[in-house]
Amino acid sequence: MSLSVLILGVEGDWGLMGSYGRAFAEVGGDVSYWNFSAAVAAHARFGKVGQRIAGYLPIEPWILKANRDLITTVMERKPDVVAFTGADLRAGALAQLKIACPKTKLVLLWQDTLLNLGDALLNCMRVVDIVGCYSQTAIAQLESLGAKKVLWTPFAMDCELFSEQVDISPSERLSFQSDVSFIGNHRPERERDILRLLDAGVKVKVWAAATWPKLARNKDRVAEYFQGKPLFGKDVVKAMRCSTLALNLIDPLNFPAANMRVFETYACSATPLCSRCPEVESIFPDREAAFYFDDAQLSQTALALLKQSELVKAVGERGRQAALAAHKYAHRAHAILHALELN
Repeated sequence: MSLSVLILGVEGDWGLMGSYGRAFAEVGGDVSYWNFSAAVAAHARFGKVGQRIAGYLPIEPWILKANRDLITTVMERKPDVVAFTGADLRAGALAQLKIACPKTKLVLLWQDTLLNLGDALLNCMRVVDIVGCYSQTAIAQLESLGAKKVLWTPFAMDCELFSEQVDISPSERLSFQSDVSFIGNHRPERERDILRLLDAGVKVKVWAAATWPKLARNKDRVAEYFQGKPLFGKDVVKAMRCSTLALNLIDPLNFPAANMRVFETYACSATPLCSRCPEVESIFPDREAAFYFDDAQLSQTALALLKQSELVKAVGERGRQAALAAHKYAHRAHAILHALELN
């Protein structure tokens, strides 16, 4: 009989819990979903205005009612595992769950910088059975803050979101083709690095939210690289595959951990040119399974690699095979169940 897993999220979602839901199903779990955000919105007063407020501001009476709904839902379904990420959960609600459903294991997946770890979620970490943390280096800090058990669960490949089976037409290839692609939101340091590449003669195409031109410091240069829109799903695969190098400019607050783009690049069968990322460099070694750069050497590194297309392709493929072998979300789900002694 398979284990039952309740995911606090939406089935088919593109976010982290959607990936974990698919992963738990892949390893044999009987997966169901419950949308915590929708529960909060359902308790919002003042109609659509209240629902919008609930999406931006924590209104404690509405949040507590949603937490109560969660308790009754878990008591009815009696899942073996409840997995969730940064929702408006309350430690008291989780503690009540441990009383009402002592056999149910609670898994909190914290896949973000510690800067965003608020007191409410920190209190939840002291109650759950396992905290899955994307940063190996952060484990000791979370344990010192009171988490009972912390497991290193870095991001991973979701081969359903970024499928290998993607056809690219000649017109699409022409549209997406570049030396370097970048897909991500604006940061001042990202804009700086992209301009450095352009100044060195590297052809760069950037896909991002429409807010990029407004946020850019050098607005007169946006047209040189900005493609006018963000990309999702199959289009991400196409853009990465049609560029020689897929640029991954990791937010400094993630250091020394990897962001999800490391694994998405391999899922897309592309080759990463990535900010220094010590926690995964032993898994994906430099010039063997990935290419890394220090800030001052980005342009120099890119120019050298653009002259070595065969090496670039070989390194990307080796990285992809390493990721497929041990770094899909199914591997993460299996590790969580093993740590919970449920498999």
